[in-house]
Amino acid sequence: MVNGIHVVDCVGEENRNRFPDNKEESDSNVNQGVDEEKEEERIMEKCIPWFPLQPQKKRLKRVMVDRLSDLNDSVILHILSFLNVQEAVCTSVLSTRWKSLWTSLSTLMFHNRCSSKSKPFVERVTRTLENYRAGYMKKFAVDFMYNRCYDSQVDNWILLAIQHKVEDLDLRFHLCSTPYKLPHHVYHAPSITNLSLLNCILGLNGAVAWRSLKSLSITKVDLAEGTIEMILSGSPVLEFLKINACRRMKNLTINSTSVKTLVIQNCDAEFSDLLLEISAQYIQSLHILGTTHSRGFQLINVSSLVTAKINYYSDALCHCAKQLLESLHHVKEINLGPYCIQMLSMGEIICWPTPPTRWKSLVLTAHLDEVDTPRIFRLLLNSPSIETLIVNRTRDGCSDLLLNSDVPAVGILFGFPKVSGITLLRLKTVKFTGYPGDIGLGASTLELILFLLENASTLEKLIIVVSPGTDYRRDEETLLNLPRASPHAEIIFRRQIVY
Repeated sequence: MVNGIHVVDCVGEENRNRFPDNKEESDSNVNQGVDEEKEEERIMEKCIPWFPLQPQKKRLKRVMVDRLSDLNDSVILHILSFLNVQEAVCTSVLSTRWKSLWTSLSTLMFHNRCSSKSKPFVERVTRTLENYRAGYMKKFAVDFMYNRCYDSQVDNWILLAIQHKVEDLDLRFHLCSTPYKLPHHVYHAPSITNLSLLNCILGLNGAVAWRSLKSLSITKVDLAEGTIEMILSGSPVLEFLKINACRRMKNLTINSTSVKTLVIQNCDAEFSDLLLEISAQYIQSLHILGTTHSRGFQLINVSSLVTAKINYYSDALCHCAKQLLESLHHVKEINLGPYCIQMLSMGEIICWPTPPTRWKSLVLTAHLDEVDTPRIFRLLLNSPSIETLIVNRTRDGCSDLLLNSDVPAVGILFGFPKVSGITLLRLKTVKFTGYPGDIGLGASTLELILFLLENASTLEKLIIVVSPGTDYRRDEETLLNLPRASPHAEIIFRRQIVY
């Protein structure tokens, strides 16, 4: 008996069982062998309950079952939908039933960024679509280095997708010559619900009929005057509109009652006005992102806004940041990027007591240095309704952008006069993130935390997320000894989860 498992003498006992002296002894040995085998099985099942022993034939039969072939077609097609077409075709070798299933895929995605391989890529896409057998196409996506010589093939691809009632049409053409001009049948495709365009020409010679379109994203498209208005008039259920790096865009008016989210990104002033006026009475979420160099924004009639994210850099931002934030004083949730915070001049923000914001949730991405911290302080004083504050520390961008401004060194918070009657009466949750293991919280962060602890009388949780391996014991000891206005305030250090 070794480790609870019976071991047979491989010399004497085995030979005696093989050459018995008489029949009785033989029968006895056989029975003994059976009993020993059962005993071994019993012990193994006890030791490894999740792997019960079975007769050899049954085990072999289980191994030989082709479980891939037993899957339903719908399950196999769902698995293949996560692959691009070329990868899906390669799965034909897995099972005989998989051989032609790729021709019935509802999702077709083609990708090629190598200009020297554009011709074989176009030929491969054409052959694939010629063999396409599905009656319905959920998504058709193509992303390649476009050239005008492929116009007829691309036109046929899009036509076939529309004939198969495509819902999600994603066309990304990376330029080798001129942009691709959308064929006229695209503007009358009733099945399209999501449309994404990169480097396309919108030749709107007639009415648009996108009756099912809910999401539209256009990138690097020349927007002639009236283009957006024409699109909106023919898209009665459009909910999401993203305009990215588009030229010739002047004043933007969104009168559609269905559009709820508007994203403006990287829209420079080239061939456009320096100030982009945005009038959108019914939108509920506004994002202004990216880099716009010399362009500024002015918001007009955005009374329905609930959430806003302002995270862009522009030379003109210093002239419009205050007005931009005043236009957003009524939103419930606001997210401000580092440049927006830095571009607020101290002269403006100190004289910015009215109107107080109604923000309930404030997300700040900042460098948290001697430039940012005083501005954050004043933003908080002017935001008495805040319930949740999230501060994401970042090293991206230029933290020295305003080092020559009118901001003194760290310690300015304690030099600000106390503002009577203004306290953070509703602030309950504060969260700080973005602290890698090679640095501590820093003086500016500690000053901001001290201000919050002294002025947030209803604070419940102050959470600080640090990188794995960070030794935060010294900072923790410092914070635990700070005075608190709220008797229920809890300071929590939490390690960042790294996937």
